[in-house]
Amino acid sequence: MTLWEEWKKKVPDPSPIIFSETGLHFFNYSKFDLRRLSQDHTNLRRNFNKYLGSFSSNLLEIVTNFKIGTHIDT
Repeated sequence: MTLWEEWKKKVPDPSPIIFSETGLHFFNYSKFDLRRLSQDHTNLRRNFNKYLGSFSSNLLEIVTNFKIGTHIDT
């Protein structure tokens, strides 16, 4: 079980706990990484969107500001 799964139902925002436990400044709670995304070509767009939407809010803000999702179609 991941930290996200462990804490998401216990607290409104598990981000501070995850940051504290891992020492990282951002995280992604999807089951995907770039290697896994590349292994399923037929669902790449759907899975990549899920991957992008599963980042911690501080990194999700960057993804949104750079409009990365809009570049997927091209």
